[in-house]
Amino acid sequence: MLHWPEFKKAAPEIAKIGEMLLYNPKAGEVAIIATVDSKQRPWVAPFCPVFTSEGMYILAAAHTPKARQLSVNPAYSAHALLGPDDLEFQFAGAVRSVGEEKERLKVVSAVPFPSFDATDPIFELRIARALTVTWPEPGKKKQLTWTSP
Repeated sequence: MLHWPEFKKAAPEIAKIGEMLLYNPKAGEVAIIATVDSKQRPWVAPFCPVFTSEGMYILAAAHTPKARQLSVNPAYSAHALLGPDDLEFQFAGAVRSVGEEKERLKVVSAVPFPSFDATDPIFELRIARALTVTWPEPGKKKQLTWTSP
């Protein structure tokens, strides 16, 4: 699984679309993340990705199922909201809990939206696979996929 900067090097065309849909340095963007609870039931929830030079992160409010589930089972699947002309980006992998204070401070300082608690759990989204779908012409789908070696 790769950190976001490594993913950008490995799959630049896919990562470019992902960044377009997930990164807004002034307000943040919303995506959907799927997790699995301890009884193997799937859950979905919105999240706002946070980007630093080292990776893509999620701040998960401590009292939420999302935080509990990612702490127990790091596997996730996520999907950006659709872009223009149904532009699509989805990705999956496993999260890494961020506990080191220097990294936490870097992530918190990169948060582009006002409503968050700096003491909440922070997870890095490591990427194992990704997919993008574009429509260069009406009725003509172009799909790109990438899987971590």
